[in-house]
Amino acid sequence: MKCDVLFYNANVFSSSYRRFYHGFLAIRGDKVVRIGLGEPPETLTAERQVDLSNKFVIPGLIDCHMHIESSMLTPQAYAWEAVRHGVTTIISEPHEIANVLGVRGIEAMMDAGTDAPIDIFYGVPSCVPSTNASLETAGSSIGVPEVLELLKNDSIRCLGEVMNTKSVLTEPDGKANQLIRAFHEAAPDLPLEGHVPRIMGDDLASYLMSGVDSDHTEHPLDEFIERWLNGFCVQLQEKTVLPDVIAYLNRHELFGNTCLVTDDVMADEMIEHGILDHIVRKAMKLGMDLKDAVYCSTWTPARRMHLWDRGELRPGKLADLVILDQEEDFSIFATYKKGKCVFEKGSPRVNTVDCAAFPADFRESVKVPHLYESDFALRTDREGLVNVRVMLVDPVKTQTKESELVLEAKDGELLFETSDAAMMAVIERHGINGNIGKGLVVGTTMKRGAVATTYSHDSHNLCVLGTNKADMAAAANTVVGMKGGMAVVENGEVIASAALPIAGILTDKTCQDFAEDISRVTHAMKERGYDHVDPIMSFCTLALPVSPQLKVTDFGYVNVTEQRIVPLEI
Repeated sequence: MKCDVLFYNANVFSSSYRRFYHGFLAIRGDKVVRIGLGEPPETLTAERQVDLSNKFVIPGLIDCHMHIESSMLTPQAYAWEAVRHGVTTIISEPHEIANVLGVRGIEAMMDAGTDAPIDIFYGVPSCVPSTNASLETAGSSIGVPEVLELLKNDSIRCLGEVMNTKSVLTEPDGKANQLIRAFHEAAPDLPLEGHVPRIMGDDLASYLMSGVDSDHTEHPLDEFIERWLNGFCVQLQEKTVLPDVIAYLNRHELFGNTCLVTDDVMADEMIEHGILDHIVRKAMKLGMDLKDAVYCSTWTPARRMHLWDRGELRPGKLADLVILDQEEDFSIFATYKKGKCVFEKGSPRVNTVDCAAFPADFRESVKVPHLYESDFALRTDREGLVNVRVMLVDPVKTQTKESELVLEAKDGELLFETSDAAMMAVIERHGINGNIGKGLVVGTTMKRGAVATTYSHDSHNLCVLGTNKADMAAAANTVVGMKGGMAVVENGEVIASAALPIAGILTDKTCQDFAEDISRVTHAMKERGYDHVDPIMSFCTLALPVSPQLKVTDFGYVNVTEQRIVPLEI
């Protein structure tokens, strides 16, 4: 048998046995054509032979639940960084850009990733907007006709995460259930992805009965156990790779029902820590064996997404493989995609961005007039002391809690600037209604200055968080002037900024260049009191009305559990 490349003296991962064996692996074209134990036979001839000196060979990593837009990079920029971390396949759910520009945004993302060095598959967004038009204003909406149109694209692998849990459970003919039924009827063999925070018991069973059978959200161990027991595909991201969860996973060997995923990862984190390889390393550090971590980031996600041509190393499968320089720290030596080396240790970064697929009007998506200090006043009819609702920000979680605070009211205004709270304003930025919703935030949040962003899950309205009206107006106007992005301001001075001119959520820079910008924003937020493990993600989800417990949209406070608007004043 002839082959192009023969790797020998290698420790090759077997998905069938879920362990490594010492042997060889041969590639011809884009496929694996021969594997075996020990030394390769003389009948196997190769144009190039590579002695791997006992290095470890695994399938290319498959990230089956992620959002390219969460990196704020274009698909090409993301992909060229991904191969440096052993990722060869991703399933991206583009509901972020869909909330801004609808199907046009999704199609532009698909076009922009056409020539990427990895395979980019997509989920059809099921929640655009994440709730409904009475709770938040998005730039677009996706219904049954759009879902059926997108399903014509061969790169679709699933229905994206169904986030409106209450609608699934209480509205049999609501939009969420209509989309579930339409997708399942049109593509009965493709999976339905879930977003199922907090629910248990009868509600969890009813949600599963809808056909949605995965969950990637944050839980205590007992909620994970119930999901595994009910047959969910549990997708563990960084914040849920925890000691008790990994110990339970190992003890019961639930590797066939567990995927390691990234969900959301930003450019600076990609460069500093890694992508899916970082999740693998964290799981290993907490006691997961290398072979099991590999299984949960290759074989299981491939099966979950019905990608039968990858996820294992055997004849006939795609030659997507990663060579590990060191077993202990999961150090990537080389990445091969369809038989071609796309990264080798020590090689320079490929700085391909490719913005040509995004139409010119994508850079005019932030439709907000100049803002003044008066736009950030908290108006009231009361005088004296007033009880108000506040969001309590946790230093680790993106979920918030509802609490209360007493503010002084004077001359028709609640005086938040002299309190312990920061003020949050969400300004509709799609040119639809000009809404401004307001709330108050306490806990590990801004203690000085202000921060503004047009990247805010999922409707991506302009969000401003600050301790005084002047800095809030300055931060908001800075971001609008950049046609989208993030900015931190104190005493009227812009301390740090990161431009996101494409749809207000994507950069036109390389991963490395943008990482420097976003890192400065993170540092500036932390210096001013936003003491969170991920301050940007925390801030950008304060307007997400499907993440418990109390959030702010352009309509004001949303009680997430009850899915209704509640007033600021109690």
